[in-house]
Amino acid sequence: MVDNRLDVRKEPEPTHEPFELAGTWDIVCKDKVDGDVIAEFSGVLTFDPEGGTSLEFDSGWSTRGFSFEVDGSKVTGVVPDQGYLSINVSGDKGSGKMGVYEFEMSRRKPLQDSAAKYAAGTWDLLSKHDQERIAKVTLSADLKGKLEHEGLTRSTTTTATAASAEGGVKDDSWTYTIDEHSISSDQSIPGAGKLRMTFTPDGTLGIATLDDERFEVVRVA
Repeated sequence: MVDNRLDVRKEPEPTHEPFELAGTWDIVCKDKVDGDVIAEFSGVLTFDPEGGTSLEFDSGWSTRGFSFEVDGSKVTGVVPDQGYLSINVSGDKGSGKMGVYEFEMSRRKPLQDSAAKYAAGTWDLLSKHDQERIAKVTLSADLKGKLEHEGLTRSTTTTATAASAEGGVKDDSWTYTIDEHSISSDQSIPGAGKLRMTFTPDGTLGIATLDDERFEVVRVA
């Protein structure tokens, strides 16, 4: 007897190399005609720990807060004034298209396994509304912290920070604890409140909460 059944073999599911998107990426956009590059634009693309986005070209043009999706190794989204973004990411590099431009990106700093590798240094806390610097935090390798709070003028401040707004705050009496990619002050900082900072795994930026008010975080030094 002849077996006429088809030999149906299920194709293996495609596998994707895991990648971390959060952090800072240097980008290059190329405008090509007939394969020749007629213009090239450099800039920086960032993803904060909560998925917040920022793209800025060296020319000064910038946009913030555009949405994106991740499917396997592909990142897609729509960048205002630029068009549809589609990037294939592998490790610390990515390539694809943004609008009419060819798009390449590479991670600025290597990934680390803990904030213990990069937290020490100086960080600016910026307003999430207009990116104005509100405070400066210095973290030392021996787990001591210093907060310089320059005083706030906006009505969005919380009660505790508003109470110290006129003269500002400068305090180095507190210590902090590291938990994976976050740090928390062990004490409530006089005149400012409890501080928590969560960083991207490359140690380039983050998000902070100071007395329940939220800030963007960028490395200064």
